[in-house]
Amino acid sequence: MAEVLTCPGPAKSFLGFCPQGIALLRPQKGRRKLLPSEQQMYEYKIANPMLELVCSITREFARFAPNYVTPPERAVFPIFGARPSRSGSRDLHPGAIWVHRNAKGPRGACFYFHFTSSEAVVLGGVYAPAPSELPAYRSLLQQRYKEFHDILRDRRLKALTGGLEGEKLQSMPKGLSQDHPAADLLRRRQWYVCAMLEMPLLSTTQLLPTLVRHFETMAPFVEFLNLSLPQPRRRSLVRSFANGDLTEGTRL
Repeated sequence: MAEVLTCPGPAKSFLGFCPQGIALLRPQKGRRKLLPSEQQMYEYKIANPMLELVCSITREFARFAPNYVTPPERAVFPIFGARPSRSGSRDLHPGAIWVHRNAKGPRGACFYFHFTSSEAVVLGGVYAPAPSELPAYRSLLQQRYKEFHDILRDRRLKALTGGLEGEKLQSMPKGLSQDHPAADLLRRRQWYVCAMLEMPLLSTTQLLPTLVRHFETMAPFVEFLNLSLPQPRRRSLVRSFANGDLTEGTRL
């Protein structure tokens, strides 16, 4: 697993983000770009520390959720800079996402973190699924809803996030019964748990262990939802032996 990590050296503690850097994330009316002096400060106080933070979190994923180990340069959102909002002001929110290795692009249930000058969000689950993904989630929940309910009853998960969130359809999707025991789950088009962190936490050494604790607690929830992902096809070990295809050094 270490082969996919691009973090040199041992994991280090994270000191937190500088409040001066966080202040750069405040919307500036009528301005869509950072000034050159601001851009330099942003790279130094936000972009580079964000990559360091994501690197440390990724190392922890190798311990408790190895399927989500993602090279930090791929996990960090490539949106460092200005993004216009509807009012015309810049909207900065550094973020990172960790997806399952079998997912095609940013699909499936994932782990997510972003912050702005006024909020810090930690999320796990399915937030923006493509319409083509929904039947697989609903099929999984239709058949194994009891397992999902057991996961949702976990005390640590409820304490950190408050429970399941997500938009619901006004009516049951076609082909599903209103009387199904998991009708509430099947009507949803989002299945996620979420926590809002206190803003002062961003500038302390407790940010890293707090994020790791949240993600580790969310892991069974996220892993369950990703049972809906198509499994990669693997050759039968018995068949490979029979065909004489296995040689010394073969990786399974």
